[in-house]
Amino acid sequence: ILHFFILLIHSVLFWTCKCYFVTEILFRRVKISKSFLLLVE
Repeated sequence: ILHFFILLIHSVLFWTCKCYFVTEILFRRVKISKSFLLLVE
């Protein structure tokens, strides 16, 4: 049971980090595109 619990925690941490990383990249991309559009206008 303990082994399963550790595995579960690891997977949760992994997915949380992955989701955070992906949203961070997307957010930066959106910011960059917005600033680029402002520069173009």
